[in-house]
Amino acid sequence: KNDFLKTAKLCADLKIDGIKIHPLYVMMGTKLAENYEKEKFKLLELDEYIKILSEIIGLLPENTIIMRFTAEGDKNFLLAPEYCKPEYKNIIKEKLIKYMKENNIKQGMQYK
Repeated sequence: KNDFLKTAKLCADLKIDGIKIHPLYVMMGTKLAENYEKEKFKLLELDEYIKILSEIIGLLPENTIIMRFTAEGDKNFLLAPEYCKPEYKNIIKEKLIKYMKENNIKQGMQYK
């Protein structure tokens, strides 16, 4: 989480025009998949991702365009996490909006 937020602060300081944000996902047939199948390392749960994503958004200036806030893997080859399947895109959007409203988080509110 600290690395994500540090990167978001760097992007904010660089005054980038736009950003694409997405979680790590594991696809079959990759080196990452080999490691994942051996070690079953922890990936972010959906609720964890939503919370971190909202913090990132809060750090970004209001005029930074968020071009992407999730990623999709081909569901026939996706090992994990489940929420990176295409059918979750709107679920993630709805959860993010709800979380940000409930916690009074707005883009740029933490930007200095």
